Amino acid sequence: MMGMGGLIQVARFHSLDRRRSLAGIPNLARTHRIFDEAGGAMAVATITTSAQFASRSGPITFRTAIRITANAGQHRGLILEIGGTTNGIAIWVGDQTIGFHAGPAGTANGATALFDNGSELPVGLEMDLVCAVIPGKGLVRMWGNGREIARGAASNGLFSPMAWSGSGNGSFATGPSTTAVSDAPAASTGSPAGFEVIEPLSVYQKQIPRHFI
Repeated sequence: MMGMGGLIQVARFHSLDRRRSLAGIPNLARTHRIFDEAGGAMAVATITTSAQFASRSGPITFRTAIRITANAGQHRGLILEIGGTTNGIAIWVGDQTIGFHAGPAGTANGATALFDNGSELPVGLEMDLVCAVIPGKGLVRMWGNGREIARGAASNGLFSPMAWSGSGNGSFATGPSTTAVSDAPAASTGSPAGFEVIEPLSVYQKQIPRHFI
């Protein structure tokens, strides 16, 4: 017979699974899992873009999770960056924001989705993040714990060039490999501070969640 602790664990598992299903993740086939497997750590200083993402023209989805650990105006930094200053992917945390940019810098040929909490993100907050992009439609979406929290669109209607990133190398859960796309605020382009990345990066190339509308 299952005790109360077991019942709570089961309920939490199904709650988390339901949140993820709302973003369509179970229906996607993961193509990449990125973390420092050899070192047993989360941070990856160099993602070799030309080798791991030779094609960057189609839809793509990224998923990871973060936990806020400080609430004194000091939780900021990069979750993921790929590419470079003028064209790239960036997912970042600001003191009260979580942002996602894909494609060329700016919002004419690239797009940014920005969630603004209105006040500092609270200590202890855990957020399962899903970010997806369709370069051919110029659209980006971001989900937090299964709910859409931000969206953006390129004003030209598609990315030009039609790719979600340039060929520059990237990084995960640490500072930039070289430079992050300029749409990421300067204060948020360093290593995570006041928050931690708590789940490896899952990538679903050529796929988007079913709720991407």
